[in-house]
Formats: sequence, C-alpha cells, structure tokens
Amino acid sequence: MTGGVYSKRVDGTRYGPSGIVQVARPIDDQQQSLNTLRTTLIAGTGIVTLLAFGIGWLLSRFALRPIERITQTARAIGARRDFGRRVDYVGPQDEVRQLATTFNAMLTALQAAYDQTERPASSAASWPTPRTNCARP
Repeated sequence: MTGGVYSKRVDGTRYGPSGIVQVARPIDDQQQSLNTLRTTLIAGTGIVTLLAFGIGWLLSRFALRPIERITQTARAIGARRDFGRRVDYVGPQDEVRQLATTFNAMLTALQAAYDQTERPASSAASWPTPRTNCARP
C-alpha cells in the first residue's frame, strides 16, 4: 500500500459477525509525485511553446527572404528611377517567381513609357518656336 483508505469486507464466521475492516495511510508521497509532474508539465509546455515560436520565426524569415530581396530591389529602382534594372530571382517555379516576372514586365512597360516622355523633352530645344516661325519668310 502506498497511501489512501483501503477497505475489505469480512464475512461472518462461526466466531463472530461480518463487517468491514478499513486501513488508512497518508498519501503525501503520491501528492508530492503529482505536484512534481504538474510542475514539469507546465515548465515543459512553456519551453516547447517558446521553441516552436522560435523555429516558426526562423522558418518564416527564411521563406520570406526572396520577397525581401524583391522589395529592396523595388525600393532601389524607385529611389534611383533606374527603370532599366530588373529583379533577379533564382529559385523554383512558384508564386515568388511569378511576382518577380510580373514586376519585371511592369518595369519593361514603365521603361518604355519613360523613354517616350524623355525623347520629346530632350529634343524640345530644336523645335521651332512660334516666334521663329513668324520671322521666317
């Protein structure tokens, strides 16, 4: 017996009546074991939860690294107005590649539109003005 109350029914014999015999014993050892188990489970759950968050954070950083590179390239292109620059992507055929391809197509269209607006402005100095038109015979 390790603790608790134990009962045993005793049948009557020719020497006396039947009855129940009970024996009690302290359960301190069992209670201590349960307290230790509870503390271990609470601490273990906290540690495993923190570990899972840490691993999840590292995996998400690794998975989002290509997106971060595309974002940095886009910022650099916008800041320098270097529409001839393209996003370099090396990786599998996935959504990130589709994003890079779409972004590069947009940059191609933007470069063409930018070139069309720059060409007339650069040659505007050679255009005849209304005053020079009037002065010509």
